[in-house]
Amino acid sequence: MDLAYLSVPPNQNDVYISILSFFLILTMIMVSALLKKYLGIEEENSRKIVHIGVGLMAALAPFYFSSVLPLLIFAVLFFAIDWLAIQKGYFKSIHGQRFSYGTVYFPMAYFILLIIFWPVNKSMISIGILFFAIPDALAALVGQNIKKPHRFRLIRDEKSIEGSIAHFVAGFFLLIFFFSLSDIKIATPGLSVFFISTLTISLLVTIVESLSSRGSDNLFVPLSSAIITFIFIEADSSQMQQILLGVLLSLLIIILSYRLKFLDGSGLAVTFLLATAIFGLGGLKWTVPILVFFIFSSLLSKAGKGIKEKFKDTFEKSGVRDYAQVIANGGIGGILVVIFYFFPNEILYYLYLISLAVATADTWGTEIGIMFGKKPRLITNFQRVEPGISGAISFYGSLGAFLGSLVLVLSGLIFINPLSIEIVVLLVLLGFLGSLVDSFIGATIQGQFRCQKCGKYTEKRLHCGVETYHERGFLFFNNDHVNITAALVAILIFIFL
Repeated sequence: MDLAYLSVPPNQNDVYISILSFFLILTMIMVSALLKKYLGIEEENSRKIVHIGVGLMAALAPFYFSSVLPLLIFAVLFFAIDWLAIQKGYFKSIHGQRFSYGTVYFPMAYFILLIIFWPVNKSMISIGILFFAIPDALAALVGQNIKKPHRFRLIRDEKSIEGSIAHFVAGFFLLIFFFSLSDIKIATPGLSVFFISTLTISLLVTIVESLSSRGSDNLFVPLSSAIITFIFIEADSSQMQQILLGVLLSLLIIILSYRLKFLDGSGLAVTFLLATAIFGLGGLKWTVPILVFFIFSSLLSKAGKGIKEKFKDTFEKSGVRDYAQVIANGGIGGILVVIFYFFPNEILYYLYLISLAVATADTWGTEIGIMFGKKPRLITNFQRVEPGISGAISFYGSLGAFLGSLVLVLSGLIFINPLSIEIVVLLVLLGFLGSLVDSFIGATIQGQFRCQKCGKYTEKRLHCGVETYHERGFLFFNNDHVNITAALVAILIFIFL
């Protein structure tokens, strides 16, 4: 990336606009506080005045400043001010009683958007901030002010169906309005493609918003809306066809997953986002391996469901997968496919196969090992332990892990060109090695607990209705963190080799 634009100094006009903008923001903050104090406007509603006002100013700023430096300074300055204000309890009318880092996340998002899109397409900065200023704010207002809203929770924060619908509709019309007034257009001609594209962008960003918690929508909504819109406006006809086909395939996957109870609500939402990225941006080459992992691993989990019932009090999670498990297994792959889309390099595909090979090996090893019911050995000292203990390995489990890695890598062989037996063997071995690393980390670093009532080992914080005793490992480090770490270790080994 050419960073020469960062050396362009601000001119006199930039200085004047910076001073004016600073005082306008301070004025909005004071007006918000006065409205709350003297007119009795609810805190959340007074906050949205600043939310929308600052958002609109930030969205227009790229078209009035000749240098990006003042805007970057603004972002850093308000990041520091907001962080301090939250810690000290200042500006209650802005931050509110509900704990949130939203006012810190927004300048962070603005800084990232400026760095990425200032030299490429300034309009993407605006569209990202406009999604924050209008649909995101409208969703919150609808959810808070409507009588008897239909509530749901995907991760941590409670949302409303009405608020999400408002976000989706507002995002759709925002895009239509934006494209009609600007020179930026969807590259592929055709009115039907245009409407389907705008609907898809709005849907994807609405799902991102519904998954957010503690103000993280102020970070992820601007970034996701800008990046997704940029992908759509840059896509040619064949790429657009692939993206929209990927969306349809993703919908099919989550419908089947819902019917077969493979995933919970949060898992369905994250899977739709990941699948759309992988299917839509990666095409068949990236789609086949992730489908092989998902289908076979889900079927194995269902096949061993009866046997695993005996260990339901041991595992932190079992059966239906949630968002964290989906991210732990497919998050790295989703990031890699997005990077590959913008910066094609065959090495990224190898890393993708390794991440999925580790996830497949770990899943198959666990499922097959438990199915055979033999007492495994702890990987650190090879002592016999009960099945389900983190870090336990067995012959059949290890065989299953190796077969899982082999099957996953074989599913991507047809797309490797030129095909090298050395690379194939290395990928399979690293997938298997990653599963062993997973077991080692599980035995040493993962938080492990014991029930204070029945004395049984468990990965859960609550057991027999009481809080469990932390026995060893890091308290915050759960199985999802173990899975991600193991995949990263295998990837780093491949890069080193």
